[in-house]
Amino acid sequence: LILQLVVIIEQGLQQKAGDDIGDTLTLVQKTIDRMGWVELSPGKVARDLGCSLDHLNRLLRAESGKTVGGVITDLRLEESRRWLIETNETGGEIALHVGIEDQNYFSRWFRKHIGNTPQGWRGAHKNL
Repeated sequence: LILQLVVIIEQGLQQKAGDDIGDTLTLVQKTIDRMGWVELSPGKVARDLGCSLDHLNRLLRAESGKTVGGVITDLRLEESRRWLIETNETGGEIALHVGIEDQNYFSRWFRKHIGNTPQGWRGAHKNL
């Protein structure tokens, strides 16, 4: 009975918090866009929104199944792919643009998430 009450209270708090800040995923995406990529972290996004990272992640998971880190990764990948198609910038320049200082790390990170290196992905998608 006590556990059921705790669950009901938590659901009410999540709903109230969600009502207070609106669409959490959209708010996080807009915050990331406004903050820019340099030294971006989930903690900084949460601080900018005036809440704890745990609370923000809880709201996001309930709404979209994602965490702040997952949203950052998705947006970085989206921006990386856009730049690979729309520009002739090098992998290192694109890495810096999306807030990753190490070109080798960027290449490994990109391959981990996309399944191909940035240059390989560009070659396969630029002229489509």
